[in-house]
Amino acid sequence: MPKPKKRDMRDIQKETLYREFSLSREDINEGARTVRLAFSSEEPVERWFGTEILDHSPKAVRLQRLNGNGPALVDHNPRDHVGVIEQVSIDSDRKGRAIVRLGKGARADEIWEDVLDGIRANVSVGYRIHKFEVDEPDS
Repeated sequence: MPKPKKRDMRDIQKETLYREFSLSREDINEGARTVRLAFSSEEPVERWFGTEILDHSPKAVRLQRLNGNGPALVDHNPRDHVGVIEQVSIDSDRKGRAIVRLGKGARADEIWEDVLDGIRANVSVGYRIHKFEVDEPDS
């Protein structure tokens, strides 16, 4: 059996990473077809390179793409665009939140009904790390 290839820490900046969060039924606005959701936090996540903690200070997060009516995609597929991100912020609790509005097309209706029925109860965000720091463990 071949040995696993050792990865370079610079690979962190080359790949898209993902985090998953649950939807809260209280955050669904049926009339507006919107959902307010958390999409990121500073909670530690174990990765191939160690424990990842995302910095949510104002200068650490790039929100321009999301603030410019970023797409709401099904399973991160750019060909399955069902809505738009209407508002995005990093709140005082250092969590990223967004208001997502689903469209009225057939596919968006299908996803919206699944959200309302609690079938689609999780969302995920894809992101890239542009700058990182490595903290060495205390000896």
